[in-house]
Amino acid sequence: MNDLLFYLLESGLGLAVFYGVYQIFLANGTNHHFNRFYLIVTALFSFLFPFFQIGIPMITDKQSSLVVVLDAVTVTSVSLQSAMVDHQITFQAVALIYFAGVFLFLMRLFAQLLQLRRLFKKSHIIRRNNLTIVLVDRGYAPFSFFNLIFVPRGKINRENADEIIAHEQIHITQIHSFDRMLFEVMTIIQWFNPVIWLYKESVKTVHEYLADEGVIAGGFDIIGYQKLLFGLSFENNINALTNKFNHSLIKKRIKMMTKNKTNFKTRLKLMIALPVTLLLGLSLIVLPMLQSCRQDVQQDNSVKQQELTADQQQANNESKTQITENEEQPATDDEIYTIADVMPEFPGGQKAMRKYLMTAITYPEKAKKAKIEGKVYVSFVVEKDGSISNVELLRGFDKECDEAAMKAVKEMPKWKPGLKQDQPVRIRFNMPVLFKLN
Repeated sequence: MNDLLFYLLESGLGLAVFYGVYQIFLANGTNHHFNRFYLIVTALFSFLFPFFQIGIPMITDKQSSLVVVLDAVTVTSVSLQSAMVDHQITFQAVALIYFAGVFLFLMRLFAQLLQLRRLFKKSHIIRRNNLTIVLVDRGYAPFSFFNLIFVPRGKINRENADEIIAHEQIHITQIHSFDRMLFEVMTIIQWFNPVIWLYKESVKTVHEYLADEGVIAGGFDIIGYQKLLFGLSFENNINALTNKFNHSLIKKRIKMMTKNKTNFKTRLKLMIALPVTLLLGLSLIVLPMLQSCRQDVQQDNSVKQQELTADQQQANNESKTQITENEEQPATDDEIYTIADVMPEFPGGQKAMRKYLMTAITYPEKAKKAKIEGKVYVSFVVEKDGSISNVELLRGFDKECDEAAMKAVKEMPKWKPGLKQDQPVRIRFNMPVLFKLN
């Protein structure tokens, strides 16, 4: 559920950013084909970019790779079990609400498709110039759905039939119904996000602009066509999936028909929108990557500090005397590596290891009462069979906290061992454990 939540938040952020650009630079322009392309591409990109995994290979010197430092594990004074229970209950409630919404909107989509299917089956079908025209009995406004044109019987005459058919034929030729279905699916996924609903309405508006533009370009009288729009504007619409002849924004459509297509201001906004959109799209991908690189640099700096700081080295030497007699000692002639072709992996990955350690390490009561906080550095070796050995205290701050951290590390389950030249090898890791009261 965590992954789904972050995906929905990241994709929602992308939608909000790109729709803001659309409203500022493009919404009132006359480049309707480009606007349609922009809305579809940016919406798809917003839904897909969270899946992009781009990494930058880190170039480090030889010495910086001598130690592998795992991410710090934070242990707090609050019981992890109780926190996890509260967290799980909250997430279950959120998941229930989200999937209930997905189910309801999915059922709504199926109901709309069934409504169109029933209307098609009980209506009279005629063929005209490679077009499939469905004559409906009820007083619906003319509309199209993929290659079908639905026209109310008796509501059109010879004077306006050609204009209506031309309008709907443009919807069919340009496959506007595909856009509608695509955004219906997106709306189901992001049903709670108002931006996706604005996206869907904007796409519908652009479709109508394109159809109006095509009718006027086809030689039809603009005044007569505008009168036809007003005449059909009060008819009922069957549902949201169809490309409807009328639209609630009649005044806006009529204004768009007479707008100057070569307006310099419109072209200037388009020229600005393109680089802005590219930069925003690139930033959505690069920023998480830079964050990952920053963490890598911090880890590299931590490694160097452990190698080069004199008192850290002294703490390392002193800790060797703290190894208990009953700890398993590896063979002295068996080399311990820090880098392998395939690095060892905790069962379930890094998240599972952090969860295990945060559960296994209990903040000592004495340290809590004394309000003692600090960081413990523990070193250990993952053996060829995945078991843990050579657990050492590199640096500590409180005896009980040090022992709690080391005990949890010693009792870790077997890892998936590391491989070098397809052979299992022993790998050393260093890991900080932070004890923090709040």
